[in-house]
Amino acid sequence: MITNLILLVLLSNAAAKPFIRTTRNNIFAFQSKQAPTVTAPLSKNDFFTIIEDPKKRGATVLEAPVEQEGVKLYIAIDSASFQNKDRPGNGGIRLLSYQSKEHAIDDAVRLAKGMTRKHDMFRTGFSGAKVVIDHDHEDLSVVKRDTLMRDAAKALKALDGSMYTGCDLNTSDEDMDFLTKFTDDKYVLAGRNSRVDTNAATASSVIGSILGVLDVNNEIISELTFTVQGCGKVGSIVARELLRYGAKCVQTCDLFSENAEIPGCVPIDDWTKSTCDFFVPCANSLAITETVANNFPEGVKYCVGAANSPYANERARSVFDERGVLHVPESISSAGAILADSVEWYDIDLYQTVERSLMYGWIRDISRTKSSSLVRKADKKATNIGTVLRAVVPPRIGDPIGKEFPEWIKKNTVETDTVIVGGGVAGTAAAFALSEKGENSVIVERGSSIAPATASSNGDSRMYRRMYSSEFFSKMQSKALNRWKDVEEKSGETLLKENGLLFYGEDTGETVEGSVLGAKEIMDKLNLPYTFYASGDEIAARYPSLAGCKGKPYSGVCEDTAGHIRASKGEKIGIHFSNVQFHFQE
Repeated sequence: MITNLILLVLLSNAAAKPFIRTTRNNIFAFQSKQAPTVTAPLSKNDFFTIIEDPKKRGATVLEAPVEQEGVKLYIAIDSASFQNKDRPGNGGIRLLSYQSKEHAIDDAVRLAKGMTRKHDMFRTGFSGAKVVIDHDHEDLSVVKRDTLMRDAAKALKALDGSMYTGCDLNTSDEDMDFLTKFTDDKYVLAGRNSRVDTNAATASSVIGSILGVLDVNNEIISELTFTVQGCGKVGSIVARELLRYGAKCVQTCDLFSENAEIPGCVPIDDWTKSTCDFFVPCANSLAITETVANNFPEGVKYCVGAANSPYANERARSVFDERGVLHVPESISSAGAILADSVEWYDIDLYQTVERSLMYGWIRDISRTKSSSLVRKADKKATNIGTVLRAVVPPRIGDPIGKEFPEWIKKNTVETDTVIVGGGVAGTAAAFALSEKGENSVIVERGSSIAPATASSNGDSRMYRRMYSSEFFSKMQSKALNRWKDVEEKSGETLLKENGLLFYGEDTGETVEGSVLGAKEIMDKLNLPYTFYASGDEIAARYPSLAGCKGKPYSGVCEDTAGHIRASKGEKIGIHFSNVQFHFQE
């Protein structure tokens, strides 16, 4: 049987925003605050039936055939790009169950408008669009996805390049494979044949926006509590990335509690009642109602996430504004996938071959810069965000942002012989040794400088010894001491200071640090000088401060030539004489 496929072309404001109800089967029912407008067919063209005039409520509604009962397909495309190949519509395909055709249309229009705001915010070269597939089945598995994608492909072909699509809620890479096949590898931007994960791309824009807010407000990420609401494909990545960037307390909440079980995070049952500094909505739209906003625990300062339209209505948004909760709009914070799409559309070869970390880094930087600019222009006041938002939107005329990616790669890529992770004693010594061989190196250090205060090799108290139970370690230490003396000679600085080292205790066998008798054996074998104390009495007699050893079954070895290294000084000297570049995380 032939049923109908509805195609929407968005021109102006959508109808009232709907509420959402979810079930375990991922069936969604949408109910508007006001009755949706009922439309009737107006005219036909060769493929679509035009069933609504754009003057009526800001959208042109087109109907096309689809060969599956119980399923309808709607596509909303911003008016500026309807049949416009120079600025085509772009937005993903979502598969949900709606209360009625009109409610599905309302949602498609709302989402397409949101996509337009994202595309305009970064001048991607696209306009907003959204594909909404409405089904009346309780079990999604009965939907014939290949048939559905074939019909969607026919509609995309009829639009002839004025719309591109990809994944969204309840659609998968497999669906996109079908769609790519049926469109002859056209009109699908979903990271196909690429290492780039569009979910990770979206998460990167969320993280970038969070970092931008922290930058302007001089906040330290480790001192804040984050609540990530929704731990699906995007939210789970955001939670893990927050931990990677140094967050110490990341609370996670999801409709399905098992999704919130992320290592290092703290699962919570109710995000609306949990105190946090930073609320990160990554679930479905419209979750922050006026009631939620009014009753959200005290202390929340920021709201930045991946959810499209996180507020149920403008009043809910106003409540958060009035409470001083600074919100970065999702047109900035959730734009990662469309930024990736911009690259994919304009340079498919680069998109399919680029190292994905570069794509994520580019997206993160763009989002971070845009967010910090917005917050500064708003003077860090929540109530000013809406007023100054237009000030960070670029003009539509100009090269799309995707064309900037190759230049960003050049500026943020360093060619080197060796990458050294860690800028402490070992890392800087390695750079020094490599430099002597004529090799270049890059040191990656998570701190803000070489040997920061948090580093294990900071200061002047790093001891050295040859007194090991392992012959290998003892010989390596002798070689290392010779290399340190080379550095001293080259720099004219004294870095090593002998002060002796006593290794003592009850010898019960080998430990992580070796053993007294094992060390004595190696010292004898390598003909290294030492003093041996056969009993606790001898140790107490030689070292009055260790009088407690008297009468104990102890023995000890003292290496008089052991000492300590002026570590921080040595690191700086090693760098001075090395051909090395640095990358600091902080």
